[in-house]
Amino acid sequence: MGYSPPGPSIPRWNRLSKRTVATYPVYSVEEGIYRDPRGKEHGIYTTKTPDWCNVLAFTEARELVMIWQYRFAIDDFSLETPGGLIEAGESPSEAAVRELREESGYSAESVRELIVTEPNPPIQATRCHTFVAENARLAQGTQFDDAEECETVLVPERHLLDLVRDGHVRHALILVALETWLLFGAAGSKSHVPRG
Repeated sequence: MGYSPPGPSIPRWNRLSKRTVATYPVYSVEEGIYRDPRGKEHGIYTTKTPDWCNVLAFTEARELVMIWQYRFAIDDFSLETPGGLIEAGESPSEAAVRELREESGYSAESVRELIVTEPNPPIQATRCHTFVAENARLAQGTQFDDAEECETVLVPERHLLDLVRDGHVRHALILVALETWLLFGAAGSKSHVPRG
């Protein structure tokens, strides 16, 4: 085991109640009433979504399967790895294999977990599970969601640092995945074989 920092010594806030105040197709908004350590109560708003996954899928030629995808919030294209919401009843590794197939047409028989992150803890409890797949192969056509369209791009592994350094990838979760892979590679991952 590596270094572990000391835990917090400050007291936890006490959650008194929580209720859903709005529900939308991919997330809901919740209001929590919290009491701070000094006894003052606060109304705190957070969002709730299913957990997410993404996958760094490498071909036999050591090319990373990436996609261009139009993103509504920035009104522009974003260079990303395949990924998305983990569906009910689905494990994170199953979702990663499914999203890879649907968004790029590539398949992988197994994946290895690289890192689990909490993208925005102040307002989300969502976790993002990042996986690595080796020897990904083009297996079928893509199957996009209703409001989704992607274009597959194969990036040689030797250029991943260039993607990060030169600002070609701006999606924070994809940057974390790429930087983790560049720092630790296969040494930092655990194997998963999806069910079914």
